[in-house]
Amino acid sequence: MDKVVDKVASELIMSDKEQVVGILYDVDVDGLFSGYIIEDYLTRRGIKTERFMNKKKKHGLVEESMEWAKENKFDWLFIVDAGSGDGHYIRELTDNIGTRVVVLDHHPYEETETLDSTKSWILNVKDKDELPALSGCGVVYRFVEKLGNLFEDLTGQYQKFVGITVLSDMCNMSELENRYYVKRAYEEYRGNYFLQQFPFYGSGRSFYSFGVVPYLNACIRVGEEDHAMDFVNSMNKRSKMNSIERDRRRVLEKQKRMEKELRENSVLIELPHIILLLRKGKKELRPVGGLVANKLISEYQRPALVLHREDNMWVGSFRGNYFSRDTLENYGFKTMGHDKACGVEVSNKKLNEFRKTFKYEGKKEQEKATLSVDIDRLKEHTWKEIAEFNEFSGVGMPPITVRIKKGIAGATHIEEVGEKKREIIFPNHIVTDFTGKHGEKELIVEPILRKTTYQLIRN
Repeated sequence: MDKVVDKVASELIMSDKEQVVGILYDVDVDGLFSGYIIEDYLTRRGIKTERFMNKKKKHGLVEESMEWAKENKFDWLFIVDAGSGDGHYIRELTDNIGTRVVVLDHHPYEETETLDSTKSWILNVKDKDELPALSGCGVVYRFVEKLGNLFEDLTGQYQKFVGITVLSDMCNMSELENRYYVKRAYEEYRGNYFLQQFPFYGSGRSFYSFGVVPYLNACIRVGEEDHAMDFVNSMNKRSKMNSIERDRRRVLEKQKRMEKELRENSVLIELPHIILLLRKGKKELRPVGGLVANKLISEYQRPALVLHREDNMWVGSFRGNYFSRDTLENYGFKTMGHDKACGVEVSNKKLNEFRKTFKYEGKKEQEKATLSVDIDRLKEHTWKEIAEFNEFSGVGMPPITVRIKKGIAGATHIEEVGEKKREIIFPNHIVTDFTGKHGEKELIVEPILRKTTYQLIRN
């Protein structure tokens, strides 16, 4: 990374030559904040940039983004949170236009072309085992941080956005660096005009997971990519932020209509170890396929494929819980993205074979309680510590789950609040389980202080 940083610093930032710079944002919250950070930093350095995001949730360099790059004849192109496997297109830009391409990414990929190391560079944390499992935004931040150090520019203000993407992209929380970024996101959201517009849900994790992230993802899914990019690049303009709550309701309603239309125009096939939702036509509904797949997992407690047919191919989204994309690859699927959340392609012939022969022979992950106690055996401060720990749990670091062996005891007890929510009641405040995933007698504990709405954060 250091060599690329030095080249960008000397040949772009310090150059007297006026240059045309493009930034290709990726089509999710990680890609959105990744693009924002590099664009904002370059703008602060006095460099004019052009931004672009593919339509219909297409990642990396595809025909439309290539057309955009060729029309603008960029001197530099930054591709964030995608692009590592797009060597053929990168080579076309460097050889035919002279564009220098910098890819900042974290997705697994296969090299498709030998690149000219004087004109294009792929910086991907997957290239070395010793590198941390950052989000795409984390990779971009590391790059910008190094640039900032060269010029004594402040870059710490971007860390909270990395924290949001760690949550939205479900990055490995066993990484200390990822937990640090999430902590910054929890601590600093009140100082951002954009983030202030969302209601506080009691825990930092739920504030982002049920508020900020769904709104921005919905903007992209419903085809309002420019709207999403404009909003994140206007976060310092208070006047533009006042309309967010109204806009959030509008966009989410539009997304719900797309989900409903996708389900109504699809056939659901329930196999023992996977759910298939298949449709012919309605290609424009593809952007909500992953969202629908996530909901199918919750409904059927098994992985899901949401696919539409294009000629002799089926294209769409996979979401997994107890098996990953490599299982699909064994049956002839092509996959692109994360292990349990990725895009897929498969021929009609291979899909028919899959439907007839697929059988998952691995072990399902069994959810077990971390400990079992009478509710009055743990003191209030212990419940609080468990709640604080669980705010930073996730991939690689599972939450602490408590099985309650006995019911109400003394002044500390459990109250039911709705169908999926229970509360542990203490004399002065409440610690709440938001998940409801572990049955009637098991709790994943997250903190809420209703009187002050101040979030508990571990120092």
